[in-house]
Amino acid sequence: MIRVLPLTAILLFIYGCSTGSAMRIGAANHPPTKPGNVLVYLDPNTINREYEVIGLVSAEKTAGWTFTNVNEEKVINILISKAATIGGDAIIIQSIESSSKPWAVQGAGGSSSLDKKSARASVIKFK
Repeated sequence: MIRVLPLTAILLFIYGCSTGSAMRIGAANHPPTKPGNVLVYLDPNTINREYEVIGLVSAEKTAGWTFTNVNEEKVINILISKAATIGGDAIIIQSIESSSKPWAVQGAGGSSSLDKKSARASVIKFK
């Protein structure tokens, strides 16, 4: 167990960290959908079908040791994945924010930061 913990921490640092959550709104319990079928909208006025909001999703992705930038597509994919778990047909992006997460390597004599993106969206079900 002791050896597994450092290895897990190293892998998370190398590949970055991502989290996401989904929250249902209302009493309806919809079966999961396929993430590949979940549509993405930036503006609710462009939706030409009736729908109801069934939930909210959020996502966060931080770059790993490779120091690559985290692009918006990565956090949107997390949103899509979470929306599918609660039966969403589509998401309406509410916000995507960029920031940085400070880090330091002990004994390296300095510190830097890692790119981080977070996003939120409404989950909708078509009627």
